[in-house]
Amino acid sequence: MYFLISTLIGYLFGCLNGSQLVAKRKQIDIKKLGSKNAGASNTTMLLGWKYGIFVALVDIFKATLAILLMVSFLEYNGVMDEYQIILLYNTAFFVILGHNYPITMNFKGGKGTASIIGAF
Repeated sequence: MYFLISTLIGYLFGCLNGSQLVAKRKQIDIKKLGSKNAGASNTTMLLGWKYGIFVALVDIFKATLAILLMVSFLEYNGVMDEYQIILLYNTAFFVILGHNYPITMNFKGGKGTASIIGAF
């Protein structure tokens, strides 16, 4: 059960994409312009450094928040330390997987670099 919860939390947080939020606000499709990548670097090239930083921060903090949420959940339920580590790695893995293959963007997301930074 904890493994499934860890997977769902990780993937759902990973599907939140900063460039998708910016693209909706600016009414453009980031995936069809520039390097055609839904990441901070392409957003910076297309819209400027302010939007690029916003996208990078969203992508970093979504991984951090997913892991912190999972830590809180596991501590509340008194899960063993060894098993907790495995679940946290699983959460981080699925945040990155959700960023790279989000259901909200037809499984065509970014590269996952900022999400990896946030997970560490």
